[in-house]
Amino acid sequence: MAMQARGAAASLVLLALLLLAATLVRGLWQGYQRHLPDPDGLRQPAAVRHGLNLHTPLFLTGYAVLAVLLLWSFAETWFFPALWPDGLSWQSWRTADWAPFWTTLWLAAAASLLCLPAALVWLEWGRNA
Repeated sequence: MAMQARGAAASLVLLALLLLAATLVRGLWQGYQRHLPDPDGLRQPAAVRHGLNLHTPLFLTGYAVLAVLLLWSFAETWFFPALWPDGLSWQSWRTADWAPFWTTLWLAAAASLLCLPAALVWLEWGRNA
């Protein structure tokens, strides 16, 4: 049990490091873009670029992690060296406690409904008042 706790703590540290690195890279990129001179002296909107951008690998990594977590939620046993779980079952979903999910959903809906009018008022009248 202690090894699982250490693994969970290590995964949270890795997640925090990933978020910190992504925020740092994003901030450096925006700072670099902000200080680029424009020949006319006016900043123009950025041109739309097709293909791979800076954010594409981050999104793909996030989706890959979500796919593995979804697969892991169906896995009966899946230990480290194995590339695929030993078996898949609905057992963990059937025995799950759904109360935290419904509480989270209710709180998210309440926060959205409370903040939406404030955001609309701020966007409509914030700078003009």
